[in-house]
Amino acid sequence: MNTSIKMPKFAYKDVGERLKSWVEENFESIAAFGRATGKNSQFWYQYFNGSRRPGPDTQELLRLVNCDIEYIMTGNERGKTPPGVREQTARYDDKEIAKLRKKVAELEIENTTLRRALAPEIIQIILDGIKRKARMK
Repeated sequence: MNTSIKMPKFAYKDVGERLKSWVEENFESIAAFGRATGKNSQFWYQYFNGSRRPGPDTQELLRLVNCDIEYIMTGNERGKTPPGVREQTARYDDKEIAKLRKKVAELEIENTTLRRALAPEIIQIILDGIKRKARMK
């Protein structure tokens, strides 16, 4: 499963600045960070200065040292709502938000139940379609 986050090239510098700042906050030195990831300082400088963006393999290295990839790649901290969403939910009070969260949870359970119930039927429909195509040949 590819969980890498893509981004436009103009944002590489911002990513590099966030990454360098995160490294400085979480490691004794850039060399220590390099040792923890198995890559030398020179490898990481190309990301710090924005000349490269972390691709899937590099993002996986960062995950191994508990780096918040979403924050590094987007600037949005995990668990914090982006401003646009915050503005949309500002019109609801806490009780209404609690009701909406409960409804979403109920719908997620219903969705899972329906998927499980329908899976055998869907598989049979697919198999029937394959058999039909094979007979037409």
